[in-house]
Amino acid sequence: MPSERKKIGIISTMDTKGAECTFLKERIESLGYQILIIDVGVMGEPQIRADITRQEVALAGGVKLEQLQEAASAGADRAKATEVMIEGVRKLLSQADAEKRLDALIGLGGSTGSSIALEAMRALPPGLPKLIVTTVLDLQDVEDEDDLALFQSPCDIMGLNSILKNTLFQAAGAIVGMMEAQSLF
Repeated sequence: MPSERKKIGIISTMDTKGAECTFLKERIESLGYQILIIDVGVMGEPQIRADITRQEVALAGGVKLEQLQEAASAGADRAKATEVMIEGVRKLLSQADAEKRLDALIGLGGSTGSSIALEAMRALPPGLPKLIVTTVLDLQDVEDEDDLALFQSPCDIMGLNSILKNTLFQAAGAIVGMMEAQSLF
């Protein structure tokens, strides 16, 4: 158990990954760490409560969430909403890091969620542990200077099953291990 309660952020789309984030959150909390849930979803209703809501992320990105939802319903390209959410989460995570409210970050998602997590992690300083759990992230998106680890899920992140539970259990151990390794230096 860590001597001081360190905080690990979980960034994902809570409208589609709520159960998975809850499982991951509970595993990490059982190891003695605090969690900061960051919702970067746009369309569906969140399955769990976030500490940093999708409304806050969109607003930090310069647009009200309702505007993104209306545009998407009217057939707008989802790339615009993704850009807004990336900008917003980068600002909010940079602020959390500057205020020492974040000790590590784990992203969980498919193509959109992983892309948002990747871009958010690029805004954080080197040395802060960063891990993305994904099924679809193109390894070409990760550049040589990116200071993060990828954890490839062997199954879709769409509902809990024994394989995904094992993957998330291992990811919880990985992010905690990355963070604790820093205290050895």
